[in-house]
Amino acid sequence: MIYLENSRKHLFPGMVRYYDDFPIKGIRFVDITPLFMSKLSMEIVVNNVADFFKDKVSMVAGIEARGFILGSAIASKMGLGFIPIRKKGKMPGELYTASFTKEYGKDEVEMKKDALVEGTHVLVVDDILATGGTFKAAAQLMDMAKCKPVYYSFINLNLIPDDYTLNGELYVDFLIDMKGKE
Repeated sequence: MIYLENSRKHLFPGMVRYYDDFPIKGIRFVDITPLFMSKLSMEIVVNNVADFFKDKVSMVAGIEARGFILGSAIASKMGLGFIPIRKKGKMPGELYTASFTKEYGKDEVEMKKDALVEGTHVLVVDDILATGGTFKAAAQLMDMAKCKPVYYSFINLNLIPDDYTLNGELYVDFLIDMKGKE
């Protein structure tokens, strides 16, 4: 696991909103859309990740939906292609499918089988880590596509369980510190 302590987290006050009982009762939804609405914060996030992974990856994948925002921006900054990892039933053609458990149920994600060539070095991007199930499902998709090495990046809310593991390197950028706020 790679932990990158970001000294600029003081620039991000108010970038997180909380919505209790959304999308169902008992869930506290963490909304980081204010981060996307700020030119400065988007530049910092995109540039940090793109700089860190320069010359390490040849493709970027993003997990639906907020991972599309960050992932496509990072891919563009790096001059690389972008692969969507979508919820089940959203794409035609031959697909890899992986299931996962989230805070309020089960879900599945898919990726086109012809999206990656075996051995491709991939960066998988999402917005935040809640239960980690979506990233684990993305890791299954990368295994099915025989991609190595695989890196995972998200904006850390400092809530990662100590025993959390994936089949690749986990890049963590401490832009927003929610320790004690959950």
